[in-house]
Amino acid sequence: MSSSSRKILIVDDDIDFVRSLSLFLEIHGYTALEAYDGAMGLRLAKLERPNLIVMDIVMKERTEGLFTVQEIRQASGLSTTRCSS
Repeated sequence: MSSSSRKILIVDDDIDFVRSLSLFLEIHGYTALEAYDGAMGLRLAKLERPNLIVMDIVMKERTEGLFTVQEIRQASGLSTTRCSS
């Protein structure tokens, strides 16, 4: 699969971070999907089926990212591989 056909979903409440990472990824041939909260991220994950999700685990609500990751893992058809930083 070429990089141009890979979708990366970025979920973070820091709009500047999301936009700068999106720009960087798009310059390198990826399709960047942007979400600014957990609910939007979950909707985009179900709709777009990205190849990779970059998730901020501490957003406006302290546990919003963690709960969103749990929901993504439980969603039908969305497979996950854990990655820690």
